[in-house]
Amino acid sequence: MPYAAVAEKLKKIPEQYLDEVSDFFDFILFRIKDTGVDVPNEELTAALKESEHMLNDPNAKKFNSVDALFSDLDSED
Repeated sequence: MPYAAVAEKLKKIPEQYLDEVSDFFDFILFRIKDTGVDVPNEELTAALKESEHMLNDPNAKKFNSVDALFSDLDSED
């Protein structure tokens, strides 16, 4: 994905989640630095593809918070 596309996505992130996004970037950057690997591992790549698919799927449930997600999961019991 080009940097410009990432930048556009970042503009859409609510401000209250920017610290989490920053932490995620730090995790990726330190992982690369510590391992010398310049690409994500297969598990991370699969997770990123899955999340991208979910974001673009109009039929997928969407949640505004982790609490809303867990509330929905609890209601399925």
